[in-house]
Amino acid sequence: MDENGEIKKSIFEELKNIRIKKNLDLEKIAEKTKISLKYLEAIESGNIKEIPEVYDKLFFQTYLNSLNIKKKEEYIDAFYKLRKEVRPQSVSYTH
Repeated sequence: MDENGEIKKSIFEELKNIRIKKNLDLEKIAEKTKISLKYLEAIESGNIKEIPEVYDKLFFQTYLNSLNIKKKEEYIDAFYKLRKEVRPQSVSYTH
């Protein structure tokens, strides 16, 4: 796996581990946020191609909020970098 793949894997695994350590159930997050469980699972596995492009940034930021992540910028920056690789044709907006 290349360096970006390793970064991708570690960031999403880290978020999943944070959720688990906080004893947060993914199904409850789905219920609270109204984001489909399959999209939350896609976030945690780093498979953002499974999320409709128009919603992926919103869903990711909502997921971070549900984990009560204080320093979101690091994760958001990594997400945008990976999104650019997965969806190079996407228009990139500043956050």
